[in-house]
Amino acid sequence: MILENRLEDPYQLVKDNKWTWDKMHEMAKTAARELSGNDIMDKSDIWGLCTHWENWAAMWESAGMKLFEVDSFGEPQPA
Repeated sequence: MILENRLEDPYQLVKDNKWTWDKMHEMAKTAARELSGNDIMDKSDIWGLCTHWENWAAMWESAGMKLFEVDSFGEPQPA
């Protein structure tokens, strides 16, 4: 997908300290293709990024972001 879409080499971007969330998102959007003609991204289409929820949550949290915060009642709420 990198070559097919003429995207930058992500490994080189990391080496050059230019790999960011924004760059990953940009590249994933570029690689994605809606193929089924229904204007809905589903299992028939090409996704630029796929991951399990647990992996995404771990990456998000490792960047210092919060998925949930505790509210004034001590209950977890989406951040």
